[in-house]
Amino acid sequence: MATPLDQILQWFLQGKKPTQSQFDATFRSFWHKEETIPANKIEGFNLELDQMVTKTQFAEHLTDAQAHAALLASRENNGNKQNSLAPDTTGTKFPTVDAVNGAIGAITNALDAINGQII
Repeated sequence: MATPLDQILQWFLQGKKPTQSQFDATFRSFWHKEETIPANKIEGFNLELDQMVTKTQFAEHLTDAQAHAALLASRENNGNKQNSLAPDTTGTKFPTVDAVNGAIGAITNALDAINGQII
């Protein structure tokens, strides 16, 4: 049976000595690390369980290409694409998808031109 912490602290005030029953009650008030805590003793546990998705729902979410499309689209900074770079919150500039795709296209074109000259 749980003993309120403020009561336990009163038993151990400076100059006081707890009785054997008070000492026993102190240790019986806490879960030992080797004891299993019953789920019904964890406050809010059932509410958290009710909010969890099933394994099937989670697996479907992982394979859904449109799961976060709206969120990811809203993260791109379309209003500030200076030099094809979009700043992040730290001020560091990273290339946008458009800039990377453009660079890949330019590299591909250059390789095609080189290959055309060699052959």
